[in-house]
Amino acid sequence: MQNADAVRRTIVSVQYPTSVYFYDRGRRRAKVTVFYRDTMLLSPSGSSLEMLGDALDFPKIQLPEGYKKSDMRQFLKEKPLQFEEYAATDALIALEWIFRNSWGREVPITLGGEGARLFRDHIMTARGWTIDEFDFHLRGLARKIIDTGEGKRIKKKEPRSNTTTLIARATESYYGGRNECILSGIHHGPWYDFDIAGAYPAAMSLIPDPDYDQPRITLLPGPLPREMIRPEMLLFAHVSFTFPDEIRYPCLPIKDSSGRGLIFPRSGETWAAAPELWLAQRWGAEITLLEPTEIIPTRNTFSLADGMRAMVQERERLKSRFGKKSIEQTRQKEMNNSVYGKLAQGLSGKRSYSPRADRTEEVGPSILTCAPLAALTTAWVRALVSAMMQSLHVAGYRVASVTTDGFLCDAHSLDGLTTWGIAEAFIDGRKRLGLDSNLWELKHAAQSLVMMKTRGGYGLGRVGDLPLPIARAGYKSSQEDTSEALARVYLERRGRVVTEEVRLPTMREYVRHEADGTGRIQRKELSLDYDFKRCPQKIWTETIVIQGQSYEHVSFDSVPWGSIDEFTNAREVIDQHHDTPLKSESDLKQALLRVERHTAVKSVGLRVNNNVAISGAVSVLRGLRAGGISAPWFDPDVTSGKTVLERVGAVFGVKLSTNDWKNAGRKERQKQGWSLIGFDREVAALELTEKT
Repeated sequence: MQNADAVRRTIVSVQYPTSVYFYDRGRRRAKVTVFYRDTMLLSPSGSSLEMLGDALDFPKIQLPEGYKKSDMRQFLKEKPLQFEEYAATDALIALEWIFRNSWGREVPITLGGEGARLFRDHIMTARGWTIDEFDFHLRGLARKIIDTGEGKRIKKKEPRSNTTTLIARATESYYGGRNECILSGIHHGPWYDFDIAGAYPAAMSLIPDPDYDQPRITLLPGPLPREMIRPEMLLFAHVSFTFPDEIRYPCLPIKDSSGRGLIFPRSGETWAAAPELWLAQRWGAEITLLEPTEIIPTRNTFSLADGMRAMVQERERLKSRFGKKSIEQTRQKEMNNSVYGKLAQGLSGKRSYSPRADRTEEVGPSILTCAPLAALTTAWVRALVSAMMQSLHVAGYRVASVTTDGFLCDAHSLDGLTTWGIAEAFIDGRKRLGLDSNLWELKHAAQSLVMMKTRGGYGLGRVGDLPLPIARAGYKSSQEDTSEALARVYLERRGRVVTEEVRLPTMREYVRHEADGTGRIQRKELSLDYDFKRCPQKIWTETIVIQGQSYEHVSFDSVPWGSIDEFTNAREVIDQHHDTPLKSESDLKQALLRVERHTAVKSVGLRVNNNVAISGAVSVLRGLRAGGISAPWFDPDVTSGKTVLERVGAVFGVKLSTNDWKNAGRKERQKQGWSLIGFDREVAALELTEKT
C-alpha cells in the first residue's frame, strides 16, 4: 500500500507504478512494472460484480444453497473445487470488464478520469488543438520551466502571465451547490420534488470560450454598473451587497468559515460570479465593487458545449442499443456527470490521505481543472434554483428545501413562473447539446413532509406512482428503513440519535495499524435539529399521524439572516445546547431568546460566557455592586450576597456561585462593564431601575 495511492478507500497507481521482481528456476531475475487498478472505480456506483457479469455475458457463479458470503471459509473447506471456480470467475469478470472498457489503451484510474480524458479529446478534435493548446487557450495555462532549487529543472503547467489574477479571483468565487432547509417540522401538502434536468452539462454549455489575449474592461471600485453586466460574462468580483426586504431567497452566497456550508444573508461581503451578480441586480440589490475588477473578453465558440454534446450523443447511442437502465449507458452517464467535478478538482482545498507519504495531502488539479469555468458553472445552477424559489414565493407557493439542483415545493407545476430569463438560457444550453427543452424533472412527491435540517427530511403518503423524497442527513439504521420509520426516529428523539454502520478500515488504518480488512460497527451520535442556516419565523405546533400514532412537533418557516454574523451568533448559542432537542414551541422560542441575548451582549462589546444567561446575570451583579443600577429590594449595606445570588440566579435560570459575587465586586471586573440589553423580561422580574 505504501507503494500505491489511495482513491476512495482503495489502492491505485496515480503518481507512478510499482516495480516487482520475478525469478525463474535458474534464479534469473526479471523486472515487471505493475500499475494498480480497481474495477469498482471503473464501474457505475452501486453496480455489483453480478451486474458486470450480466453485461459481459459472463455470469457470476451463485453460491450453492446452504452457504453464505459472511462465512466463505465453510465453502472453501467443504467444496474446495467449487470455491476455486467461484473465486476465479469473480476475478475474470473484473479483468474482462477492464479489458472491454479500456479499448486497447492504458487502463484508466476512475470513471471520472476517463470522462475527463474523453471530454478533452472531443474538444481538441473539434478545435484542432494539441493538449498544450487546450491548456493554453481554454484553461489559461502555459508550460513553464521551474527551478526546484536542488539543481533540477522541471516542466510544469502554470497560469499564464495574463491569467494569474483572473484564476485567483475565480477560485475565490467558486462555491458548491445551494443547500438549505427552508421549512422545518411537520408540513402538509401535497409536495413535489423538482430537479433541473442535466443541470451541470446545461450550465457548462452556456459558457463561451475565454479570449485571454484581447483587451479587458476594468471596473473601478464603486456601484456595480447594471447596464454593463450580462450573466454569461467572465466576471468575478469582490463585492458588498444589500437585498431588498421582499427578496425571500437572496442569491449571493457567503462561505461559513467553520465549514457549515453556504449562507445566503440579506447583506454582507463576498466574492461572486456574473450570473448571480446579474440576478441580484434584477432584484434591486445594491452591489458595490470593493476593488478593481476585470471583464474578460470571450469568443463566439463554446468548447464546453462541443465536448459535452459528443458525450451526450454517446450516451443516447448506448441507451438505444442496450436499454435505458443498462449498465453500459449508466457508465457513460456517470462519465458525463463527472466532467463538471473534474473542472473544479483541487479548487476547494479538499485533502485526502496518501499511503505513499503516510500523511494527508491536498487533492491536486485534474487535466480539466479551470477555476473560471468551474465558478461560472456552479453560479449558473445556483442562480436558476434561487430564481425559481423566489418566483414560487411571489406566486404564493411554499418551498420546503433546496439541494444543489432541485427543490421541494407545493406547486405541482412550474409552468408560467418567471426566472428573469435564466431558465430560457438553460433551455438554449440544452438545445446546444442536442437535448429537448424539458428543463424540469418531477422526481418525487409526498402528501406530507417531516423536515429536519439541510439534506434531512422525509416524505409521507404517496402521490400517484412517484417515489417518496427521503434525505437522511447522515442517519443510517440497521432497523426498519421506511420513510415512516425514519420520521418516527426524528419525532421521538430525546436528544442526539445514534446511527450505526459497518465501516471498512481506512487507508491510514491499514498503513499505520495493519488493519486486517474486517468491517466493524461504527456508532455516531447525530443532531437532527434544525441547522439555523436561515432564521425561523411563524412558529406553530403541527400534528401528523404515522401508522395510527399521533405526533406533535414544532414547525416553522424561515427567512434569510440579515448578515453572516447573525448566523454565526445563532450557531454559537445553539451549539452550546446541542443535547436539548428542539421539539416544542417553547424549546425553539427559548433557543431564539438565547440567540437574541447573545447577539445583544456581543453588540455592546462585552465578553460572552458559554451560557449567555450567565452573562446577563453577572452583568446584574456587577451593576448592583458598582452602584450603576439599583433595585428596591437591594441595600448594599444590608442585603446578603447569598440573597442576591439566589434571587438573580432564579430569575435568569442559572446557578451563581459565591465567586461570581466576589468577582462582581472587583474593580478590574467592573471595568469590563455591565449591560442588560436583551434581558427585558428578567429586568422586569428583578424590578431593577437604571441610575446611570
